[in-house]
Amino acid sequence: MSETTSNGYKSGSNLEKVLSAGHFAVRYPMESPGTVLSDGQLHALTLLRREGGVNRVFRCVPRVDTNVYQVAEFHNPLKLPLLAGAVRVFSGGDFVVTAPMNTTPPGKTIRVNLGVEASVSVARNTSFQETTSGLLGGDTDLKHGVTIDVHNKLAKPVRVEVFERIPVSHDDDIEVKLLSSAPVAEAYDQTDRGRKIRGGWRFRLNLDPGEKRTCKLEYQITIPSKHVLVGGNRRD
Repeated sequence: MSETTSNGYKSGSNLEKVLSAGHFAVRYPMESPGTVLSDGQLHALTLLRREGGVNRVFRCVPRVDTNVYQVAEFHNPLKLPLLAGAVRVFSGGDFVVTAPMNTTPPGKTIRVNLGVEASVSVARNTSFQETTSGLLGGDTDLKHGVTIDVHNKLAKPVRVEVFERIPVSHDDDIEVKLLSSAPVAEAYDQTDRGRKIRGGWRFRLNLDPGEKRTCKLEYQITIPSKHVLVGGNRRD
């Protein structure tokens, strides 16, 4: 019998907080005979094994952090939920990392952060241009450009997801629009992580060993004259 509480913490664990689905109990059947010694010590027993494919994806948010993180994704192979707690990851028999896992229903995707991958690098640069528009030239156009260089230094192909975010206007008079992106970026609202955002965009790149690619994104903020700021209008 295994149990999780509403805060998702394990006793004595120093892992970051993980998300739990409330307070409930789950029974995991043991598929082969086992013995639990009554010697007052902790013992680990294998209850059941399942195999399945694992996808590795590299993700980064260079606006916030230029590190690239490797994430393992796989589906919960059980017909039972997996409770929030620690996941120990091994590769080829070698221990890789201990990572937190959220409570995961049957068949849903599990994502495990494997840490920083230094052999996949990104560099982010921005540009800015201010012009005027409108019938009498009273509106101010603030054109922003974002360039992100991605370099795969590994000896294997990788899939990299690059996340970027543009401002969102809460004033009907101020317009923010995406002008262009290359390669074409897709809108991303982060609902897959349970924390919805606005103004998010995602680039998906497949990079060969040693390959470099550049992501470009341009957006424009148009501000009517009555909203122009004295001393500068840059929004970044």
